[in-house]
Amino acid sequence: MPRPWSIEMKWSKKYVIMLVLILLATSFIIGVITSTHFFGTTGSLNLQRFEGLMAPKLEAAKTITTAPTVVNLADRAEAEGSQLPQQIKYVNRMIIRTANINMEAEDPEKVVNEIMLIADSFGGYVESMGVHENERISANIVVRVPEKSFFEALTRIRGLGKVLREEISGKDVTEQYIDLEARLRNLKAEEEWLLKAMDKAKNVQELMVVERELWRIRGEIERIEGQLKYLERRVEYSTIMVYITQPGKPRPTPSPYPSFDITPALAAAITAIYYIIYGLTFLVIAGAPVAVLV
Repeated sequence: MPRPWSIEMKWSKKYVIMLVLILLATSFIIGVITSTHFFGTTGSLNLQRFEGLMAPKLEAAKTITTAPTVVNLADRAEAEGSQLPQQIKYVNRMIIRTANINMEAEDPEKVVNEIMLIADSFGGYVESMGVHENERISANIVVRVPEKSFFEALTRIRGLGKVLREEISGKDVTEQYIDLEARLRNLKAEEEWLLKAMDKAKNVQELMVVERELWRIRGEIERIEGQLKYLERRVEYSTIMVYITQPGKPRPTPSPYPSFDITPALAAAITAIYYIIYGLTFLVIAGAPVAVLV
């Protein structure tokens, strides 16, 4: 007669085996359905389904133009009473600084040379320059200096002449930079997804579909990376534009008495005397024969 505990053990083993078989069968059925839906019954990449799945993902990558900015996150956290990570809450702002100065100096060309030396002393460089000679000599120069030395360089440039006009502006591109970074992350995720899909391609047609999208995504990645580098350079080096002219000659003080020019009157008098002499000479010559006869 079998023991009770041995019968229970046999039934437990049967339950375990049945449970394992059920799980295996379920996994097999799910795998077959999934592979058939995406890769077709032949095991190759189903182009119609592939493109159908690609469309919303790629369209989402195209339409992503904004991402939560530092300011928005901070405002939301303050409203909800939550805490933001330190690296998000205290991000340095990215400011593009530009200064425009008009000044007067006796020697504009010399001032331009001194501005070049100032920019070089701060580790900057000359972007453009020119000297012009008309009625008065004038010159213009555009220099780029490190952002940390922007105001110190301005102070030294102001001392080179008489400042007539000065404008300083700053453009905050922090949100634009964060938006571009978000788009770049999404595009790189799309690139990784396409590379995995390329491994599943079974023929040339399927491969061409994936490669076409991959080339487009990589082109977008390069374009956005270029924009990010451009913003980084503009923020790292501030722009100073200077226009220098010679001071104009002082105008003479007007006389309190009315001016009178005698030149026209003198010319008219000389002309009258000339005609009188000419007439008398003519009369003398013409009347000489008459006088002899008389």
